[in-house]
Amino acid sequence: MPVNIQLKTLRRLFGVASFFPQYAALRSNGRRAAPAAASAAAAADGTSPAGDGEQLSSDGGRGQRPPPRRRRRGGQDGDGDGDDSPWSAAAAQQTTLLDRPSATSALPRGGIPTAFFSGVPPRAVRGKTVSLTLSHAALLEKQKLKVYYGCLRDGTLSRAVESARCERIDVDAALLRRLEARLATVVYRTGWAGSLMTARQWVSHGHITVNGAVADVPGMAQPRDPRQRGSAAAAASDRASCLLPPSTLSAAGLGHCGPRPASCASACSGGNTSAAHSRTLMPDADLLVSSAGSSCHNGGETAAMPLTGGGSGVPVFVMLPLDTLLDSPAMPAAEFDAALVALAAAGAAGVMLDVWWGLCEPSPGVYDFSRVIALATRCADLGLAVQATMSFHQCGGNIGDSVTIPLPDWVLTAATREGLLFTDAAGWANPECLSLAADHVAFLPSAKGDDDAPRTAVQAYAAYVQAFVDVTAELITAGVITELQVGLGPCGELRYPSYPAGGGGWVFPGIGEFVCHDTRMRASLAAAAADGGHPSDWGVPPTDAGSYNDTPWAAPFFHRFGGWRSPRGRFFLTWYADALLRHGDDVLLAIRGVVPAGGRLALAVKVSGIHWWRMTASRAAEATSGYVSLPRDGWFGLTGGGAVDAYARLATLFHRHGVVFDFTCLEMWTWAQPVWAARCEPERLVRDAVDAAAAAGVPFAGENALERYDEAAYRQVEKAFKRVPAEGRYGFTLLRLGPALREAPHWAEFCAFVKRMRALA
Repeated sequence: MPVNIQLKTLRRLFGVASFFPQYAALRSNGRRAAPAAASAAAAADGTSPAGDGEQLSSDGGRGQRPPPRRRRRGGQDGDGDGDDSPWSAAAAQQTTLLDRPSATSALPRGGIPTAFFSGVPPRAVRGKTVSLTLSHAALLEKQKLKVYYGCLRDGTLSRAVESARCERIDVDAALLRRLEARLATVVYRTGWAGSLMTARQWVSHGHITVNGAVADVPGMAQPRDPRQRGSAAAAASDRASCLLPPSTLSAAGLGHCGPRPASCASACSGGNTSAAHSRTLMPDADLLVSSAGSSCHNGGETAAMPLTGGGSGVPVFVMLPLDTLLDSPAMPAAEFDAALVALAAAGAAGVMLDVWWGLCEPSPGVYDFSRVIALATRCADLGLAVQATMSFHQCGGNIGDSVTIPLPDWVLTAATREGLLFTDAAGWANPECLSLAADHVAFLPSAKGDDDAPRTAVQAYAAYVQAFVDVTAELITAGVITELQVGLGPCGELRYPSYPAGGGGWVFPGIGEFVCHDTRMRASLAAAAADGGHPSDWGVPPTDAGSYNDTPWAAPFFHRFGGWRSPRGRFFLTWYADALLRHGDDVLLAIRGVVPAGGRLALAVKVSGIHWWRMTASRAAEATSGYVSLPRDGWFGLTGGGAVDAYARLATLFHRHGVVFDFTCLEMWTWAQPVWAARCEPERLVRDAVDAAAAAGVPFAGENALERYDEAAYRQVEKAFKRVPAEGRYGFTLLRLGPALREAPHWAEFCAFVKRMRALA
């Protein structure tokens, strides 16, 4: 095939394959690369970065055609790199304000993008390798940009390139920011349109409104004055607005903006008239999801589905860094803001923020939520919802904790004095959170500092939530802050701190310890034994349950037919689990007095996914954490009654208070864990939690337990949510926003994951 015909083929293929990667001319050893921005800029103004006769070859010389490369099976080239094209559909998403492909990106298969062949290129170009001049490369880069962004005109692209050059910053980022700011691109990024061409058609047909005014210019990047519509000034404003940054747009909602012309209703909806509704960009509206059947035209009104659950798709939130509210967070302010912009562009529903007790109530009754309000306001500008976690625990000492934020000094001092911290068998008091026994003991100073009217822990929790709701009332009403996750224990989870990785010295996969040895917890156990008419030795925690890093076989209590099966063991485990459930019930009851059910603000509670030793009969690690599941009390657990399902009991509690069941470890695959060494079974554990929530009619949300940004983890999350009934899918929160997520391959996989979750059937 002649070179000129091959170039036409490549130009046709590249037209919709690439986003905006930096250009590397050909894939071989030692070849020189030309940056994409320079090539695109050169093509836009008609110049060439090198002589027209200069060609790139394997040895860097001129005029030498590189030898053909033998391809392997499975769609791999001679280097065995496989389908790693930077122009694949997933990798296209990685080029954002945060991440752009490096200058070393190369074209696999002799310059043919692999994403278009499903493993095998067409016969016309199969096995061919093309030597390109730099002028040809620049032309290809310009064509890729023009076609990808909806058939841009040469003049539009030239103005964008020239404006990017004038900013004296990274030209790639500046040019990309201008192209991404176009209205048609914003409509496509929100997921309303299936392609950029469809988005352009929606805009040009007048189905998009911005701030209440119809916007029919696909290249518009800022709302224009409606009074200028149809005038020469409007046209000039539209041309100028094509070069404005994306921060001038706010895609915070959608709605119906009038009937469609019959001639274009079918075309604009891709033939699906049930979803043929106009979209509206309204900065002051609630963030909603639109899909076939999720919104309907009803006499000019819109019946819309909230983004935080209730439909087939699953919104994705991203947990912010732990130090976000500190004076000097690790992520600089400009970088953090760029990360929020990128999350909005990627289609994330919102962010989750820890509102630390130790930071926001430095003294009794004195609250400071100013940084929370500033962050939520910025998220509102970007169309991101905020999930606020009431973190009544310390940060630090657990896996993944990068900073230390202790409990308020006045709380920790009073709890230490009264002995109201969780205590293990060795007498070590864990300062991570208050003991369950503190719920109804008046030991905390009041807001006025009056020692004659101290507060209980439950009263302090409720007062903290009341202050937060009062200060953020406008943001809650506007639908920006959509959820309060109530911290009910260590790591904000409803459990005992039975496996402290910090001062306790716990190491995975230890079974942990029963942490009920403080004075008041032991008194409660003794009183329960006396009330039940049991011997006095039943009022003492078991002494043969091992230590933090033991296995079930090293602790006689947790043997297959050990003490946990005996009447005394069953009594103790039932009391231990009941105390945890009673704690959750009391705190949620108090907070429901502040946040009534049925309002705009949802409540959620997180449950830990303790998957190690799940395959054993005693399930020791779960039992020490308070998640007690017991078999029947008859012969070998096969007969009799008294069976207990820990997650069914939790789901019943959540249903009673109308809160969301938030479960962790959704990203884990059983056979990727130490199955034989720790008897891990995370997938079965997730199924137990999902089924319990579905049976109780409780909305289900999920998180990943460890920081994972790979495709395998995302597929596990999708698999878990496919088991959840469509009406019970609330959302997924990714742990966590940081440098690893913003790396090029991870960011591309995250963007693809968000898109798949929103379309999950």
